[in-house]
Amino acid sequence: MINLLQSRIDPISGFTIIELIASIAILSILVTLSVYSYTPALNAVQAIQCSSRMKSIHSALASSLTEHGSWPQPPETLKNEEVEEWWINQLLPYGITTKTWICPTIHRTFSNMPGITPKSSFAVSAFDKAPTAPYQWPKQPWLIEVAGVHPHGPHICFPDGSVKNLNQILKKN
Repeated sequence: MINLLQSRIDPISGFTIIELIASIAILSILVTLSVYSYTPALNAVQAIQCSSRMKSIHSALASSLTEHGSWPQPPETLKNEEVEEWWINQLLPYGITTKTWICPTIHRTFSNMPGITPKSSFAVSAFDKAPTAPYQWPKQPWLIEVAGVHPHGPHICFPDGSVKNLNQILKKN
């Protein structure tokens, strides 16, 4: 009986070259499809993170405005590259860390470029010291994203805390 079973087993079993090539081709196609479907999902997630970070900065700015009775005023003696650092330090007591100031998409875009390390992805609007100045114009942005890396344009944060992208704003006008 044992001899009968052993004789039915093919001693040389394995894959043929054609089977291996077909398997590799199918796997390559599946990997390619998954990469192309992953990129838009990653972009959407990073756009949401960016918007959320802008809302956090908006809340800190509103808290600072309430606490001090005026819009924060960077000293005029600061150079352009020092203004970003000033804003980061100004809102640090409100829980806004350095990471909050960087849009994940901008970080991903510039992380491969040597020598370019942005401290902030957002420009803060300049208002005078009047407590009502930031609220006088409902369409005056508080924050603007400095690069248009999102599919629908840069994000813009308004006095009510809403964040819209440039294409949304242009379609309404």
